[in-house]
Amino acid sequence: MNLTDRARRYISKMEPAIAGSGGHDRTFAAASILISGFAFDREAALTLLREWNGSHCNPEWNERDLIHKIESAISAPSSKPYGYLVGEKFEKQIEHGAPSKAPPAWPIRDHERIAELLETSFVSLRDLEALSPLNPGTIADPYAVIDHLFISPQESNPLLCLAKDIKTPATRRRSDWQGHIERAQYIVPNPMTAPTGKTQANRESVRCLDNTGQRRFLVVECDFTEESDRPLFEQLSNQGASVADLCSTVLCRLAEFAPLVMAVHSGGKSLHGWFSVLNQSETDLKQFMRWACLYGADKATWTRCQLVRLPCSTRDNGNPQSVHYFNADRALVNF
Repeated sequence: MNLTDRARRYISKMEPAIAGSGGHDRTFAAASILISGFAFDREAALTLLREWNGSHCNPEWNERDLIHKIESAISAPSSKPYGYLVGEKFEKQIEHGAPSKAPPAWPIRDHERIAELLETSFVSLRDLEALSPLNPGTIADPYAVIDHLFISPQESNPLLCLAKDIKTPATRRRSDWQGHIERAQYIVPNPMTAPTGKTQANRESVRCLDNTGQRRFLVVECDFTEESDRPLFEQLSNQGASVADLCSTVLCRLAEFAPLVMAVHSGGKSLHGWFSVLNQSETDLKQFMRWACLYGADKATWTRCQLVRLPCSTRDNGNPQSVHYFNADRALVNF
């Protein structure tokens, strides 16, 4: 059996792609198998995906959609070696210098995936607030929120890094921040291990990977813009929805796979979703973040010491960084 027949047989056993029942994800999975698993080029992969479209998709995707799925699969990284379904011979060729695909570290956002989510699983900001175990209208104290997030029986006075602006962070004990938190806009969403650490350039810094502790939270921010995401903005307009509603929909989708602890408004247009990831492997978390990027997540917040918006603070434009969802019981839980 040649490689094309093997690939055709492989994807024929995959579940059908039905609109409203994960059809987009299943079609993307088939495209990924052809590109990353069997190492086909664009044209060969597209030919097989067309066949699969006719037998497995209801309704069938049009040609433009299929091309987009292939391009998305090319952009999306894989945790498995390129050509992992081809066989040992191919792997040895790669080891000895044969050309191989070098995908970007993070996938680009997939507008069609997001559009389908808006169509089938829309969750408005008001809906998200209604799901919150704590009434968002009563959450206004940044000290109380920080204590829920970072204080535990094992850690009663954690080191925290906060900043009034990006250029002036400081790392202090929780007790030493009393009376100062109100002036901060940003926080590192993980506890620090020391007041300072060494950067990769061997300079001392109050905020770097060297003095940032184990991940406790992974923050996802989807910063959609009308210039880059025009089709989504048109869809939002047709649905009478806002960018905040779009962010709420994405966060609820991601919450199916990791515990959502908090949703914080940026004071601009976006929401920051805080997901509890304590004790999870970096490999698993990177896969989660890659998947989140397909739904519009900004890859910048993957960096463990990245500053994010401080809950219940005020942005420099005067807008509140308000909390719209808070589930304190999930703050220190695992997947």
